[in-house]
Amino acid sequence: MELFNLLLVVTIAFSLVGLYFVVRIWLVWGEVDKAVLKARVFLNDRFLIKNWLYVFLAGAFFVAHMAVKLIVGTTHLLSEHNSQWLIRVMDIVVVLFLVVLAWEWYRLIKTVVED
Repeated sequence: MELFNLLLVVTIAFSLVGLYFVVRIWLVWGEVDKAVLKARVFLNDRFLIKNWLYVFLAGAFFVAHMAVKLIVGTTHLLSEHNSQWLIRVMDIVVVLFLVVLAWEWYRLIKTVVED
């Protein structure tokens, strides 16, 4: 398998893992004590900081991804081939940050439901 396609497969695999966490959260959402959840989220600075960091980094890599596409489309600073590699790696990083974000929320929700 060509490395470029392998990166696509890795992105899809990470996306499916993230989807798993989101579906698990959605399935137990009705059992979650919202007051306990709010307390655990907003009284835990570390959790909030990590969440904002993941969202910021995912957004920053998405903006970089779009900037590379714009540069390739309007200038000759990057070759099409090299930019595709860069874009694919940025895709993986964005998905990875979103998966970690979903995992953090899944861990938190799981503890709220178990209590």
